[in-house]
Amino acid sequence: MLKKIIIYLLSGVLILSLTACGEKGKYEKAERLKDEQKYDEAIALFTELGDYEDTENKLLSCYNRYIEYLYKEMHQYDKALEVFDKFEDLASDSSYDLEGIKADIQAQSAVYKILNGDENDGWNELKNMDLSTEHGNTRVATEIQRTLLTADAFRESNESRYKAYKVMQYITKHATENELRPLEYDLFYIDRDYPELKLCTLEIGDTFTFGKYYQ
Repeated sequence: MLKKIIIYLLSGVLILSLTACGEKGKYEKAERLKDEQKYDEAIALFTELGDYEDTENKLLSCYNRYIEYLYKEMHQYDKALEVFDKFEDLASDSSYDLEGIKADIQAQSAVYKILNGDENDGWNELKNMDLSTEHGNTRVATEIQRTLLTADAFRESNESRYKAYKVMQYITKHATENELRPLEYDLFYIDRDYPELKLCTLEIGDTFTFGKYYQ
C-alpha cells in the first residue's frame, strides 16, 4: 500500500514538473516570437499560458507593440484598430493610455492618407471624428496637430504644405476653445515661415488672432 502511495506521489511530482517545463518553454518561445515581430503567434501563446508568472503583463505589452508596429511602421490603420479593440477589452483596468493610443491611430491614419494620395478616405475619416471636448475626444485634435508637425509636412513640397495647412485649418476651426489656443500658436509660426500659404490673420496690438479660415 505504501509503495502505491509513493508511486502516486512521484507521478504527481513528475506531471507537475513536466507541466512547469512546458509552460516555461511556451513562455520563452512567446518572448522570442514577440522579439521577431511575430505578434499574432506570440499573443496566442501568451493567451494559452493564462496566469503563468507575469504573462498578463507580457500579453498586454505584446498587444501594445503589435498595434504600434501596425500603424507606425506598416501604415495598416484598419488592422491596428481591429487589434486595438481586443487590447482595449483586456487592458481596461491597466495603466495604458487607451484614449491616447486610439486617438494617435486615428490621427495618423487620416493624416497619412491625406498626405499620401488617398485624400478622399483621409478627409472622410477626419470629418467623421468628433474633435470637441464635450464628447471626450480632445486627444484626436492634439494628435493630428502633433502628427502633422512630426511628419514635417510643412517643410516638404508645396503640395504637401498645402494639404497639411488645410488639415490644420480644419481642426483649428472645429476644435473648442481649450484646444484652439495651441493650434493658433502653431499656425502663427507656419504663417511666418511660409508666407506663400497666405494664412488669413488679423493683427491686434502685439498679438495675432486668427479670423476667417478659407475652406
